[in-house]
Amino acid sequence: MANVYQTCMFMTAELTKESLKPGIRPRSGSIMGTQSVAYDADCNLGIYDDLKDRGDAADLVWHDPREVVLTASEEGTPMLAPRRKPVLEVVVDKNKITDYDGCIYYEFDMVSAQLKECSENEQAIFREKAADLFQKSAASEIGKMAPSAEHPSRQDRHVSSLTSQPGFIPAPARKLRMVKPPEQQVLNRLGIHRITS
Repeated sequence: MANVYQTCMFMTAELTKESLKPGIRPRSGSIMGTQSVAYDADCNLGIYDDLKDRGDAADLVWHDPREVVLTASEEGTPMLAPRRKPVLEVVVDKNKITDYDGCIYYEFDMVSAQLKECSENEQAIFREKAADLFQKSAASEIGKMAPSAEHPSRQDRHVSSLTSQPGFIPAPARKLRMVKPPEQQVLNRLGIHRITS
């Protein structure tokens, strides 16, 4: 409809189940169903809410001094503290309108539904926190996927069971299927198919 009538439209899109895992930012490749929606769009904005995604462990938050809540200190004594509110990360991963491509951070007040763009200094701080969070989530995924000596991968167990059979002679002409290293599998799952330095 936007192409036919040459009008600006804002639409929501459903994401794949894989892209809803904690720490994963929504991207145009994560749109469920047809890729024509992502292809036809002039701009794709994904919104990530770390507080909604990770709860008390969230790093992308701001503290509202106008609202205080009763919490417990590290020693366990009750105290008043500013309420933690989400910083929304707007991921601009496709943009044919301007040359901007990246993330913009906004303080979100759930009560008034107001968005306030973070200052340049806050943008840099949240960008660094988001990068650290991405590194931690990627490292934990790699740790889950990498086989250990105690728990070898299914393919390793299969190969060792074949080679331990009596009379096994390795065939040098046999071609083995190349398996992507666990790090690349995690990056592919997170929507990153190529790393450039």
